[in-house]
Amino acid sequence: MINPFYYEHGESDFNRARDRDIRLPEPPREIPAKPARDAHAAHAASFTGQGGRNLWGCLNRMSYFWLRNGDSFWAYPTNIGWNRIRGFRHDGRSWRRFSMSPRQIDFHICL
Repeated sequence: MINPFYYEHGESDFNRARDRDIRLPEPPREIPAKPARDAHAAHAASFTGQGGRNLWGCLNRMSYFWLRNGDSFWAYPTNIGWNRIRGFRHDGRSWRRFSMSPRQIDFHICL
């Protein structure tokens, strides 16, 4: 099992090289429906104050993120820590590396 606390203090050169060489499939064409507001409220309540812990089930899995600023995208998280999520996000044409705070996420679904 990957220790999520390790990534809070920086990635090793090996992991950075491994992530650069990753080959990901195209994300599904259909964007998942954002859950209803009542399910969303329950999800938000479980997410509050937990940092990235609620996202650990999405590690190395195709996921869809809705952000608090209104953006949404397919993602493939490879590193999940308390204060940072790192991995790849699909920009509509290709996969790009990303890093963000879990607090930016309004809702997520892991496939």
